[in-house]
Amino acid sequence: ETSLSAGRSLILFPEGTSTQGLEVLPFKSSIFELFLSDKLKDNLTIQPFTLSIKKINLHAPSPDDNDIYAWYGDMELPPHLWALAKSKGATIGLKFHTSRPASEYSDRKKFSKDCQEDVSNGLHNHT
Repeated sequence: ETSLSAGRSLILFPEGTSTQGLEVLPFKSSIFELFLSDKLKDNLTIQPFTLSIKKINLHAPSPDDNDIYAWYGDMELPPHLWALAKSKGATIGLKFHTSRPASEYSDRKKFSKDCQEDVSNGLHNHT
């Protein structure tokens, strides 16, 4: 809260875990409680964005490619990093959605759900 009050930016991935990157899990609404505090609410804007993989190894990603760039579940980190290092790289997409002023919300669950839907729609409707 102190950093946000001082005008610093903060990037959060509110799913609370990592995934294979094929879907966006429900956001942890407890994180959004911070954004609705009396100290922050009137001057804080949340910028939802969707990060997606457009190409990997110079072609459109297939489900089998997901393990190259997504570290999730019980995957071991060293083999994952080695596979990523051996790849020819990836092209990512970054879509910024309409920003959401915290002052427009009084319910953290609604705030969380609206942002999650923005990000999920961006993943499933990317071009």
